[in-house]
Amino acid sequence: MIAVPAEAVTVHPLNEQSREILDTGEAAVFGLSPFNGFYRPATVETLLAWAAGRFRHVEAVLPGYETAFGLIACGRAPREAAQSATRAVRRMRAAARRALHASGPNPHDRVNSWTRLINRKRYRELRAQVEDAFRSDGRLRELCREASRGYLMTVLGGEPTPAQIELNLGYVLAELPLVLDLPGITGTRTALLLYNRPWPLQLALWNGEVPALAPAPGHGFATIALAVEPAVAPAVEQAAPPNAGTRGAQS
Repeated sequence: MIAVPAEAVTVHPLNEQSREILDTGEAAVFGLSPFNGFYRPATVETLLAWAAGRFRHVEAVLPGYETAFGLIACGRAPREAAQSATRAVRRMRAAARRALHASGPNPHDRVNSWTRLINRKRYRELRAQVEDAFRSDGRLRELCREASRGYLMTVLGGEPTPAQIELNLGYVLAELPLVLDLPGITGTRTALLLYNRPWPLQLALWNGEVPALAPAPGHGFATIALAVEPAVAPAVEQAAPPNAGTRGAQS
């Protein structure tokens, strides 16, 4: 495992609840995004190796087949989109498993796609809760469509059509359980979601804009950044959709 000093990663908790959860050092869950330029394989390995020295339980989650939704919305043929998404997800999943292999047992069980999380009861419950809220709460529908639109605008370089926005909603809805109750999903008392930036939909939930979808008491969020360059050379990466840079990644 890479030796990563504590100061190699900076962490900024969203609020006091998140700071308290960080201080417990109980559980960290990294959200990974295959087409986000921040998450090079070397960066993923560095982050997870760092977390293994600070938290008692470390997991990583990343989209599975949901990754293809945005590609299809941007005009890729479904088969091509699925193949591109599969390659990107496999590469990132392999980097995460390498980092966790030396930090504890069962690295395969601690790196999961959202698709695979459907096997966990709490994730299924949260998905149902999210879908019910989407049907009944106009504000949530507005927030989800704006999240889908924001991603597509960075990729397309212009305004997406309503149909494109709707095509990409599956990605947004599948991600929402992860910003609501990670302790319930991971089976820990508390858990901190770590990502390289917050996103407006997540902040709206923290601010109480959708009463039916409030983050659980033991759930926290923090942004992360590298203070030093990764200790291993990055692998060749799957290209993102046309015109997509670091900001072209969903969430």
